[in-house]
Amino acid sequence: MNDVSGMTQTQARHGLGVAILVDGENVSHKHADAILRRSVRRGEIAVKRVYGNAKQLPQ
Repeated sequence: MNDVSGMTQTQARHGLGVAILVDGENVSHKHADAILRRSVRRGEIAVKRVYGNAKQLPQ
């Protein structure tokens, strides 16, 4: 896995955007705001995705 945590905003502006990929089954929705706030510090968010099994959602 590539670690881009040290990426500067200048690097992000030059084509290295930020992708947020979350395993929705193992991360609480309560952390969404904090994840977005921290991610935007790294540069422009190009992709935001939450993955999970829709069959496990309560009905």
